Amino acid sequence: MICRKCRTNNPESSVYCVSCGQPLIRKPRAKMKTVPWYVLVAGLCVFLVGAYFIFMMIFQSPRKEMPTLAATTRGVGAQAIPLDKKEHPLIVGGVVVQDLEGREISGWISAVCGDNWVALPVWSLLGGKNLVFQRAESEEIQVKRGIWTTGDPLVILKLEADQIGKTPELNPWKQYKPLEWRSFLKKDSGFQVDIAPPEKRGTYLSFPLPYEIQEAGVFMQEGHVVGWAFPQWLDNGYLWAGSAGVDLLPDVRMDQLFHSILANWREAHFDYVLNMGEAVPAVRKLEAFAEGLRMDSLFSEEDVPQQLRPQSIIKHMHSLASELLKNGLARDVVRILDENIVIEAQSLTLLKDSVLARVETEDYHKAIQFLERIKENIFEIKGQGISGLDQFHAKLYRDWLRRILDQGGYYSGMIAFEEGKRVFPDDIELHLLGVEVALAEKNWTRARELLQMRDYPETMRDWIGELENNIQEVQENEGAVTIRFNPGSKHISVKVYLNGTHSFRFILDTGATMCAIPSSAVDRLRINIDQTTPIRLISTAGGYAETYEVKLKSVELEGFRVLSVKALIIDIPGFRDYGLLGQNFLNNFHIEIDNQKGILRLKKR
Repeated sequence: MICRKCRTNNPESSVYCVSCGQPLIRKPRAKMKTVPWYVLVAGLCVFLVGAYFIFMMIFQSPRKEMPTLAATTRGVGAQAIPLDKKEHPLIVGGVVVQDLEGREISGWISAVCGDNWVALPVWSLLGGKNLVFQRAESEEIQVKRGIWTTGDPLVILKLEADQIGKTPELNPWKQYKPLEWRSFLKKDSGFQVDIAPPEKRGTYLSFPLPYEIQEAGVFMQEGHVVGWAFPQWLDNGYLWAGSAGVDLLPDVRMDQLFHSILANWREAHFDYVLNMGEAVPAVRKLEAFAEGLRMDSLFSEEDVPQQLRPQSIIKHMHSLASELLKNGLARDVVRILDENIVIEAQSLTLLKDSVLARVETEDYHKAIQFLERIKENIFEIKGQGISGLDQFHAKLYRDWLRRILDQGGYYSGMIAFEEGKRVFPDDIELHLLGVEVALAEKNWTRARELLQMRDYPETMRDWIGELENNIQEVQENEGAVTIRFNPGSKHISVKVYLNGTHSFRFILDTGATMCAIPSSAVDRLRINIDQTTPIRLISTAGGYAETYEVKLKSVELEGFRVLSVKALIIDIPGFRDYGLLGQNFLNNFHIEIDNQKGILRLKKR
């Protein structure tokens, strides 16, 4: 504060000047200007008018001008909207499905609209005998009648009660009116939706739901209910295309719907089987599922939940069939998964189960014939095959050839190969298995011809090299047999056929001049010994002894047969009932013995 007399600058809190003591005079404060009341009122009015127009532009403009989310593959976009407070609220409760004893089977959430109408998917009533609506724990309202026509995916239930409160009316959907969505679970929630063009489904119009709709609820237009959605169980939404709710009369009794309609369809049967207890044997469950596949379907596939659709049921059937095959019950699988069931299912999974069961109970040849009949029938029905079926078919031929190579069998490997090659001429793996089969049948010329017939990818180089070596070995050993014995063994034991009728164990003895047979073989071969039978003197460990010399009609080793072979009757100490192969048989062959590897190779001279 400045003193007016001496111009000294004083602190603001001073009363007298610090230099001259003159009283300090403060400058009076400027009076604040007040805004007239009418100016404030005018400004408030301008603000409210502006807010109103902004609100109208955002929320109440025509639907075609309102931006929406990009349409998804399920066909709709969404935009949040405010609720009209004048609308009647949704009265939400639970519909309880009960059995004959009043026990709860299942429960479903829905809302009351119009004159006490409640809608649910028809399939939700499967297995039930009675219905009640529960608005609160203490309040149960009976449901005795409803509205349903064959082909309708939903049923509209009539509550047996006085008006339970003001609720939105039920009206048919109007194509060019904005469509809103309201959840059963979230109060004051809703948004406007655009939908894909709906398809007629009985008294309803069906369309794919938007991903934004994740809870059960209703579709509304102008405050009226026009449709429903149950996204936890169904992928589609449904719009009402019948009469207004005030004009509707319940024309179907619930007991009629339960007993005469729902119980006779495929979905009801599947629901029944799925609820069988663990004590029911797998074979009975598989039979029951197969019975259901033969039944007609009440619904379009989109109108039932995933667990009642054929694809899900087939997964259960596959699991049961696998269990039966594992437990050695392949015959039951063959009986249940017959030709008609496999064609009806048109499932590669069940077809595989049925074919593999036939491999176990019959053989590969009959199983493949069954598969080829199924392929023809399914192609005639669908005009195309089942994805993956050709690959399985080709693999079955390859597995058949491997089984023949590993275990043999009455069916010729080359015939099996030619059948497979006719169906799958370009299958390289099948072709190379044909080479192996030709080698197994000692036909090295056919094996080489097959191997040189084609070009092969680099990844098969090792397999090709192995086959070439095997062909070379078979060619070199043509007309020879290989017999394996324990490496380092002092005595090489072989199986020999005498006179083409009886087999005996013989010891190969390259130092013996003649073959010998045990005395036990004389009776078995019905050899007659009399006064004319030659007697020979032989040297034994105990000295010289006499024995008889007989003539055998034939001696056969590994397919090599020598006729009219002389043999002595000798019982070899320590080798009861064994004979000896001597030089009078062995001189007909080139003999190679590798004692370290345990290999005896004979080749005709």
